[in-house]
Amino acid sequence: MAKKEKTSWRPKRIPLSWAIAILCVIIAVFAMLTKKQEQLLNLRQKELAEAREDKNALEVKYYEMVSKIEQAGSDEFIANEARTKYGFLADGEIRFIITNPSVLWGEEGPPPGWKNPNER
Repeated sequence: MAKKEKTSWRPKRIPLSWAIAILCVIIAVFAMLTKKQEQLLNLRQKELAEAREDKNALEVKYYEMVSKIEQAGSDEFIANEARTKYGFLADGEIRFIITNPSVLWGEEGPPPGWKNPNER
């Protein structure tokens, strides 16, 4: 019998053009993944900014409500609300209804922001 010679294993070489093509494909895949991640990150940053704006608006509303609740406990606030919203009068008060406001302000008319309490 013939004796087999031991040969060392040698990896097969691939052509240089194939290696460059595979490397280009790998780089293109990673570039696409990176672009997708950037788009997703930008979207999440916009969502975070909107959420922070909403949070700030809710905090302002919360503190306004807390302030209103603190004021609502006072007798002055209750009396003012009863007068302005419901037309109540305290004992001894007299209601004056002005039917011709031009007498008060002349030809210029009422000041800006004036609301007629008789009109609801």
